[in-house]
Amino acid sequence: MKDLPRIYPLLEDPTCDEYWGLVVQLIGAVSDLGNAESVKVLADYLRRPDNAQWAKCKKNDTIACMVIRKTYALQGLGMVGGNEATEVLENAFTPEGAAELAKEWIEEAKDYSDGGKEGVVAKIRGQAAQGIVYLQNPRLNRLLDQVYDEEFRKWCEFRNGRGECSWLFGDMVEAMAAKAFIAEKGLEEWSKIDGSFQDQLNTLSPYRRKYMRIE
Repeated sequence: MKDLPRIYPLLEDPTCDEYWGLVVQLIGAVSDLGNAESVKVLADYLRRPDNAQWAKCKKNDTIACMVIRKTYALQGLGMVGGNEATEVLENAFTPEGAAELAKEWIEEAKDYSDGGKEGVVAKIRGQAAQGIVYLQNPRLNRLLDQVYDEEFRKWCEFRNGRGECSWLFGDMVEAMAAKAFIAEKGLEEWSKIDGSFQDQLNTLSPYRRKYMRIE
Protein backbone atom coordinates (compact mmCIF):
# COMPACT_ATOMS: atom_id res chain seq x y z
CA MET A 1 0.00 0.00 0.00
CA LYS A 2 1.59 3.23 -1.16
CA ASP A 3 0.81 5.22 2.02
CA LEU A 4 2.61 2.80 4.35
CA PRO A 5 6.04 4.51 4.05
CA ARG A 6 4.39 7.64 5.45
CA ILE A 7 2.59 5.74 8.22
CA TYR A 8 5.51 3.71 9.59
CA PRO A 9 7.47 6.78 10.82
CA LEU A 10 4.57 7.78 13.07
CA LEU A 11 5.64 4.96 15.40
CA GLU A 12 9.03 6.69 15.74
CA ASP A 13 7.55 10.13 16.41
CA PRO A 14 7.22 10.78 20.17
CA THR A 15 4.77 13.61 19.53
CA CYS A 16 2.35 10.98 18.18
CA ASP A 17 2.75 8.53 21.06
CA GLU A 18 -0.83 8.93 22.27
CA TYR A 19 -2.01 7.68 18.87
CA TRP A 20 0.32 4.70 18.50
CA GLY A 21 -2.49 2.27 19.33
CA LEU A 22 -4.44 3.62 16.35
CA VAL A 23 -1.36 3.67 14.11
CA VAL A 24 -0.61 -0.04 14.62
CA GLN A 25 -4.19 -0.94 13.75
CA LEU A 26 -4.06 1.30 10.68
CA ILE A 27 -0.88 -0.43 9.54
CA GLY A 28 -2.65 -3.78 9.94
CA ALA A 29 -5.74 -2.61 8.09
CA VAL A 30 -4.00 -1.19 5.01
CA SER A 31 -1.13 -3.69 4.59
CA ASP A 32 -1.18 -6.36 1.92
CA LEU A 33 -1.40 -9.94 3.18
CA GLY A 34 1.90 -11.00 4.71
CA ASN A 35 3.62 -7.63 4.17
CA ALA A 36 7.06 -8.36 5.62
CA GLU A 37 7.93 -4.71 6.31
CA SER A 38 4.71 -4.17 8.24
CA VAL A 39 5.36 -7.29 10.31
CA LYS A 40 8.87 -6.06 11.11
CA VAL A 41 7.68 -2.56 12.05
CA LEU A 42 4.96 -3.90 14.34
CA ALA A 43 7.17 -6.54 15.95
CA ASP A 44 9.98 -4.03 16.53
CA TYR A 45 7.51 -1.61 18.11
CA LEU A 46 6.24 -4.35 20.41
CA ARG A 47 9.70 -5.22 21.63
CA ARG A 48 11.38 -1.83 21.99
CA PRO A 49 11.61 -0.21 25.45
CA ASP A 50 10.08 3.27 24.84
CA ASN A 51 11.51 4.47 28.15
CA ALA A 52 10.49 8.11 27.68
CA GLN A 53 6.87 7.15 27.04
CA TRP A 54 6.71 4.89 30.11
CA ALA A 55 8.15 7.69 32.24
CA LYS A 56 5.50 10.08 30.94
CA CYS A 57 2.75 7.55 31.58
CA LYS A 58 3.93 6.97 35.15
CA LYS A 59 3.88 10.72 35.76
CA ASN A 60 0.37 11.02 34.31
CA ASP A 61 -0.93 7.75 35.79
CA THR A 62 -1.71 6.38 32.33
CA ILE A 63 0.32 3.16 32.34
CA ALA A 64 -2.73 1.17 31.23
CA CYS A 65 -3.02 3.34 28.13
CA MET A 66 0.58 2.57 27.16
CA VAL A 67 0.08 -1.17 27.68
CA ILE A 68 -2.91 -1.02 25.35
CA ARG A 69 -1.00 1.02 22.75
CA LYS A 70 1.75 -1.58 22.79
CA THR A 71 -0.37 -4.70 22.71
CA TYR A 72 -2.75 -3.48 20.00
CA ALA A 73 0.15 -4.17 17.65
CA LEU A 74 -0.69 -7.86 18.04
CA GLN A 75 -4.11 -7.23 16.52
CA GLY A 76 -2.34 -5.32 13.74
CA LEU A 77 -0.15 -8.36 13.09
CA GLY A 78 -3.24 -10.52 12.82
CA MET A 79 -4.67 -8.18 10.21
CA VAL A 80 -1.45 -8.35 8.17
CA GLY A 81 -1.34 -12.15 8.40
CA GLY A 82 1.12 -14.42 6.64
CA ASN A 83 3.70 -16.83 8.02
CA GLU A 84 5.89 -14.28 9.80
CA ALA A 85 2.99 -12.61 11.60
CA THR A 86 1.58 -16.02 12.52
CA GLU A 87 4.90 -17.01 14.08
CA VAL A 88 5.03 -13.84 16.22
CA LEU A 89 1.42 -14.25 17.34
CA GLU A 90 1.71 -17.94 18.17
CA ASN A 91 4.81 -17.24 20.23
CA ALA A 92 3.20 -14.26 22.00
CA PHE A 93 0.24 -16.43 22.97
CA THR A 94 2.46 -18.53 25.24
CA PRO A 95 3.38 -17.26 28.72
CA GLU A 96 7.08 -17.58 27.97
CA GLY A 97 6.82 -15.91 24.59
CA ALA A 98 4.76 -13.04 25.96
CA ALA A 99 7.28 -12.40 28.72
CA GLU A 100 10.16 -12.50 26.22
CA LEU A 101 8.34 -10.09 23.89
CA ALA A 102 7.95 -7.55 26.70
CA LYS A 103 11.30 -8.06 28.42
CA GLU A 104 12.46 -4.51 27.60
CA TRP A 105 9.41 -2.87 29.18
CA ILE A 106 7.58 -5.30 31.45
CA GLU A 107 9.21 -3.82 34.54
CA GLU A 108 7.81 -0.40 33.58
CA ALA A 109 4.37 -1.89 32.91
CA LYS A 110 4.00 -4.10 35.99
CA ASP A 111 1.66 -1.63 37.72
CA TYR A 112 -0.79 -2.00 34.83
CA SER A 113 -3.05 -4.15 37.00
CA ASP A 114 -3.19 -5.89 40.35
CA GLY A 115 -1.71 -8.87 38.52
CA GLY A 116 1.71 -7.22 38.24
CA LYS A 117 3.94 -8.82 35.60
CA GLU A 118 1.53 -11.75 35.37
CA GLY A 119 -1.21 -9.30 34.41
CA VAL A 120 0.98 -7.77 31.70
CA VAL A 121 1.79 -11.21 30.29
CA ALA A 122 -1.92 -12.04 30.29
CA LYS A 123 -2.74 -8.83 28.38
CA ILE A 124 -0.13 -9.68 25.76
CA ARG A 125 -1.51 -13.20 25.43
CA GLY A 126 -5.07 -11.86 25.24
CA GLN A 127 -4.22 -9.42 22.46
CA ALA A 128 -2.29 -12.18 20.68
CA ALA A 129 -5.46 -14.29 20.86
CA GLN A 130 -7.42 -11.49 19.23
CA GLY A 131 -4.74 -11.20 16.55
CA ILE A 132 -4.92 -14.96 15.95
CA VAL A 133 -8.65 -14.64 15.29
CA TYR A 134 -7.89 -12.69 12.10
CA LEU A 135 -5.71 -15.50 10.77
CA GLN A 136 -8.60 -18.00 10.60
CA ASN A 137 -6.09 -20.78 11.10
CA PRO A 138 -7.86 -24.04 12.10
CA ARG A 139 -4.97 -25.30 14.23
CA LEU A 140 -4.64 -22.03 16.13
CA ASN A 141 -8.40 -21.74 16.48
CA ARG A 142 -8.38 -25.09 18.25
CA LEU A 143 -5.63 -23.75 20.51
CA LEU A 144 -7.84 -20.74 21.34
CA ASP A 145 -10.65 -23.12 22.27
CA GLN A 146 -8.34 -25.11 24.52
CA VAL A 147 -6.93 -22.09 26.34
CA TYR A 148 -10.40 -20.57 26.73
CA ASP A 149 -11.62 -23.79 28.41
CA GLU A 150 -8.63 -23.74 30.76
CA GLU A 151 -9.15 -20.09 31.71
CA PHE A 152 -12.90 -20.57 32.17
CA ARG A 153 -12.18 -23.37 34.63
CA LYS A 154 -9.76 -21.13 36.54
CA TRP A 155 -12.28 -18.31 36.58
CA CYS A 156 -15.01 -20.59 37.97
CA GLU A 157 -12.69 -21.91 40.66
CA PHE A 158 -11.72 -18.36 41.65
CA ARG A 159 -15.37 -17.29 41.85
CA ASN A 160 -16.02 -20.24 44.14
CA GLY A 161 -13.20 -19.24 46.44
CA ARG A 162 -10.63 -21.71 45.11
CA GLY A 163 -7.50 -21.08 43.10
CA GLU A 164 -6.03 -17.88 41.70
CA CYS A 165 -7.60 -15.20 39.53
CA SER A 166 -7.39 -15.70 35.75
CA TRP A 167 -6.00 -12.44 34.36
CA LEU A 168 -6.45 -13.84 30.86
CA PHE A 169 -10.11 -14.87 30.95
CA GLY A 170 -11.63 -11.50 29.98
CA ASP A 171 -9.51 -11.18 26.85
CA MET A 172 -10.21 -14.80 25.94
CA VAL A 173 -13.93 -14.07 26.09
CA GLU A 174 -13.36 -11.16 23.69
CA ALA A 175 -11.32 -13.32 21.33
CA MET A 176 -13.84 -16.16 21.35
CA ALA A 177 -16.73 -13.75 20.76
CA ALA A 178 -14.92 -12.24 17.78
CA LYS A 179 -14.04 -15.70 16.45
CA ALA A 180 -17.68 -16.81 16.68
CA PHE A 181 -18.91 -13.65 14.94
CA ILE A 182 -16.39 -14.05 12.09
CA ALA A 183 -17.23 -17.75 11.69
CA GLU A 184 -20.91 -16.84 11.36
CA LYS A 185 -20.75 -13.63 9.31
CA GLY A 186 -17.25 -13.33 7.87
CA LEU A 187 -14.32 -10.94 8.12
CA GLU A 188 -15.95 -8.38 5.84
CA GLU A 189 -18.82 -7.89 8.28
CA TRP A 190 -16.34 -7.81 11.17
CA SER A 191 -14.35 -5.05 9.48
CA LYS A 192 -17.45 -2.87 9.42
CA ILE A 193 -17.64 -2.78 13.21
CA ASP A 194 -14.00 -3.22 14.19
CA GLY A 195 -13.19 0.49 14.25
CA SER A 196 -16.01 1.48 16.60
CA PHE A 197 -15.85 0.43 20.22
CA GLN A 198 -19.55 1.04 20.82
CA ASP A 199 -20.60 -0.84 17.69
CA GLN A 200 -18.33 -3.72 18.67
CA LEU A 201 -19.71 -3.71 22.20
CA ASN A 202 -23.31 -3.85 20.98
CA THR A 203 -22.73 -6.31 18.14
CA LEU A 204 -20.66 -8.78 20.15
CA SER A 205 -22.87 -8.72 23.24
CA PRO A 206 -24.73 -12.00 22.51
CA TYR A 207 -21.46 -13.77 21.62
CA ARG A 208 -19.81 -12.40 24.74
CA ARG A 209 -22.68 -13.68 26.88
CA LYS A 210 -22.23 -17.13 25.36
CA TYR A 211 -18.59 -17.32 26.41
CA MET A 212 -19.27 -15.79 29.80
CA ARG A 213 -21.77 -18.68 30.09
CA ILE A 214 -24.57 -16.25 30.93
CA GLU A 215 -27.99 -17.69 30.23
